[in-house]
Amino acid sequence: MTVEVYRVSQIWQLADVYTIRRQTKIHGSIPAKQIEFDEVWDQPYHYLLIEQDGQPVGTCRLNFTHTDFAKIERVSVIDGYQGQGFGRLLIEKAEQWSQERGYHQVVITSLDTAIGFYQKLGYVPQGGAVVQDDGVSTIYTEKQLLPAEV
Repeated sequence: MTVEVYRVSQIWQLADVYTIRRQTKIHGSIPAKQIEFDEVWDQPYHYLLIEQDGQPVGTCRLNFTHTDFAKIERVSVIDGYQGQGFGRLLIEKAEQWSQERGYHQVVITSLDTAIGFYQKLGYVPQGGAVVQDDGVSTIYTEKQLLPAEV
């Protein structure tokens, strides 16, 4: 089994990112395209893509537009690959990339159903659940990153 993690820089990789995001379900249903694909044209976005044996299995988006923290967004692992460590690998690689860019804090707005996963990775909830306009319940989490080893 070969696992590759890419910092997306090629169109084919971005196509796989969008394929995963369309296949991934939120609360048992595929979200509306307008909600899931909230990128603004001509703005810089950063993605990670995981492949297993050449098949795309997971992705996340990183938002480096804030000065005090990096934000991990749109964490998605295809259903048949969940529970195999791909989500953890995505978060670890996203944290590493954030550290390389000089960030010491990472935030994730988690689905309330996934909060336990993020807590296991060291993320601390900041307040209770908030119901978004689309009816999805989320919890804001934060994690302080240790200084990168030299």
